[in-house]
Amino acid sequence: MKTNMTMTKRFLFAIALLAVVVSSCKKDEVVPAPDVSGVYKFTSAELIDGNIGDTNIDSLFIENGGGPGVTSKAPVGDVTTTSFWVNAVLSGLAPCENVDPRTWTYEIDIKSDGKLAFTCTSENNTTEENGTWKLEDENKTLTLIIESATLGQVIVKVETATFVTGATGLISGTINKYPMLINAGADIGAGNVQYIAFKVVLTKK
Repeated sequence: MKTNMTMTKRFLFAIALLAVVVSSCKKDEVVPAPDVSGVYKFTSAELIDGNIGDTNIDSLFIENGGGPGVTSKAPVGDVTTTSFWVNAVLSGLAPCENVDPRTWTYEIDIKSDGKLAFTCTSENNTTEENGTWKLEDENKTLTLIIESATLGQVIVKVETATFVTGATGLISGTINKYPMLINAGADIGAGNVQYIAFKVVLTKK
């Protein structure tokens, strides 16, 4: 009887040890990072919060959006107006020099070496490296570290991100802190910036 009990205990111990080993192996498994490198175009932005930190969270407010004295507001869920202004800020990161910013077009190059570059496609495809990128939070967050001449270093995180890799890839997720003009009639800067949140989609070229 004693021998049977001893054998049972040894068997149970072996099962428990095996469970611990299997569990440890699962924890140590490394999920390979998706290959998000490539050239992307901004596709859309859907508004979540028009002014982070302000109690009036239901609108994106542009004081001078359509000219002197003209206000522009967008409700939560808006895509058209929000996409327009997000695109306007992004285009300002490209090395475009034409006096009319409405003519600027650009692409975002997420390079395989961790560098980030913006190309002005409307002016002889001039490219300028002005940042870096990395994947964080078990590859669920794409962090863009952008060096801006007007705002200094700007960190943009695409959180809860989905990556579709390959030739027809895309990146989608939520940006919870993105610099936006308060007054579109003035230059972006420390006194003319608010932060908004939105769902973003970038499509691979």
